[in-house]
Amino acid sequence: FENFDPADNSRIISVREGFQRSVNLLFIRLMRDIVYHTMFNMTGSSATLLTDPGDEKRRDFLGRFADHEGREYLGRFYKKYRGRSPDEATALLLQGVKPAPRRLAVIFRTLEPAADQADFAKFLRANLPDAKIDDASIARLYDNYAIDRYDLADRGYIAGVHPLELWLVAWLRAEPDASLSQVLDASTAERQGAYAWLFKTRSKRAQDSRIRTLLEMEAFSEIHKSWQRLGYPFSTLTPSYATALGSSGDRPAALATLMGILLSEGIRMP
Repeated sequence: FENFDPADNSRIISVREGFQRSVNLLFIRLMRDIVYHTMFNMTGSSATLLTDPGDEKRRDFLGRFADHEGREYLGRFYKKYRGRSPDEATALLLQGVKPAPRRLAVIFRTLEPAADQADFAKFLRANLPDAKIDDASIARLYDNYAIDRYDLADRGYIAGVHPLELWLVAWLRAEPDASLSQVLDASTAERQGAYAWLFKTRSKRAQDSRIRTLLEMEAFSEIHKSWQRLGYPFSTLTPSYATALGSSGDRPAALATLMGILLSEGIRMP
């Protein structure tokens, strides 16, 4: 994040000066303070999860995070692969993969779990034209990377692609006309499975960053309700500190009204 004047990047600036000179970082920090104040003071706040690693509700929050972020990723992947034939989808998937026997093996065995070894060999040789892979190696790869040998998260890791992208390309082979809502309905377990590492990790920091994401979203929802009672004109509030810098729906008249309220010590005059 940068300010218009780089000299402001490390300064502590008063609200008065920030308004006068339009120093963005000031308002980012101010929004963060409001969010954290709200997080820790909401009725029934779950912010204590960040301080108590033994709280049983942490797992519930991590599950909610996996579901939320998984939905976002699937939405992006659905736009990428919607309407493509199986061959087109496979070619598009492989564009983001550095070719290697084990990566290609796990991808093919996920997309075509019922295909025989001959089809597998044809796929490997077509995508690794300069590699000399003997029949014994092909047989070993075919057996070692069968779809039931690894869970979805591990298959995505081996392939070097997001597990949900790998799952979606495979699932659309059987359901090419599926809508996004059908994709989301069918992927409930996969969204949790793709984030299995998050439940297992010993890193409290990694878990806390995900929990904090949900806590901040809840805080923004509460802030929006509070702001609407004071005349905030928009129906939604983007859950981002940068929302303090304004909205695309803002108008010069709205900014002038704000300045008038500030100059009138918090009162909106006619």
